Amino acid sequence: MYSQLLKLADPLLEEQKKILEDMGFSVEIEVLLGLPHTEINRLAREKDVSLIAVHMTAESLIDDAFVGGVAYEVIQHAEKPVLVMKAKTDAGQCETLCQDILSHIIYPTDFSDNAERAFTYVEELVESGCSKVTLLHVQEKERIDKCLKGAFGRIQ
Repeated sequence: MYSQLLKLADPLLEEQKKILEDMGFSVEIEVLLGLPHTEINRLAREKDVSLIAVHMTAESLIDDAFVGGVAYEVIQHAEKPVLVMKAKTDAGQCETLCQDILSHIIYPTDFSDNAERAFTYVEELVESGCSKVTLLHVQEKERIDKCLKGAFGRIQ
């Protein structure tokens, strides 16, 4: 079965490899057997990658989660930052919905150590050509109210 999988995947992978090499990237092809999220994380560790890029065809990550999509599983178990690219499929063809993914990045932060580590990747994306970054911090209203009550007594 593995040899059949290789026979089917090889021409498609070689085509994608050529496109990326023509763009100046160094490309290796690997075909692995196993649970996708487990093997993706293992290979990301072994190759010391800085980013995992996955696509999803579901309308949202919630939809992807319900159908057991790879993108959702990768995000849930990721050990490296994940770039999820939404794609639209039609009759076996895949079209990326966002062509210029580095034009504007939103970086939500909770100021944790993990978020600080993620910020180093934002810096690298800016160095790679991202022209606009939106920094975002969202605080739950209940948490703010609790902090204010503790600091200032009862608030209205």
